[in-house]
Amino acid sequence: MKKITLLLCAFCALPALAQEHFSGLTTSKRVGILNGNMNPSEFANLGSRFEVQIFGLSANASSNKVGFGDLVGGDNLEDLIFAGNEPVNFTTNAEIAFPGFAFKALGWGFGISAGGHITANVIDVDSNLGRALVNNDFNATTAAAIIDNSGNQRVNATVWGEIGFSAARKIFENDKHRINGGITLKLLFPGSLCQHGCG
Repeated sequence: MKKITLLLCAFCALPALAQEHFSGLTTSKRVGILNGNMNPSEFANLGSRFEVQIFGLSANASSNKVGFGDLVGGDNLEDLIFAGNEPVNFTTNAEIAFPGFAFKALGWGFGISAGGHITANVIDVDSNLGRALVNNDFNATTAAAIIDNSGNQRVNATVWGEIGFSAARKIFENDKHRINGGITLKLLFPGSLCQHGCG
């Protein structure tokens, strides 16, 4: 019974792990600044004395109307997203890793990193409203009919930046085990917040 429960818990956790940014790093043995951003105690395990990060980007996007083939196909995305009469749902989430620096000294690991985050959601937006706004074909006679629908139309976006200062140290180590401790202090910089709903 314990094995079945463990197996079910593992399968339930897979979708959550799949949405994590830079997810390939969680299975890598190499330790770098991105690993330290996820777990600050990893700065104590740096493989070299210095580590420099130039740039990194991870993005997730999902839509009920546009697929991966449409993105690489060169078609006009605005036309594809607002095609038909079905409400539009679109979500995008991106994390940008800006230049960072990490080093080891006196048994400690230190890191300085910067990053940006972008999240945007379009939820249950009427396709007619989207086409009217994109094509600048929005007039007072059709506005009331397009906006006043039974759905709960929402558009929101959030952008913020952060600078992190990290420190880590090995607490205990023997032939088989190692325990590290680390901390990161982050300064957050709000970029913008846009939210609109109608319905």
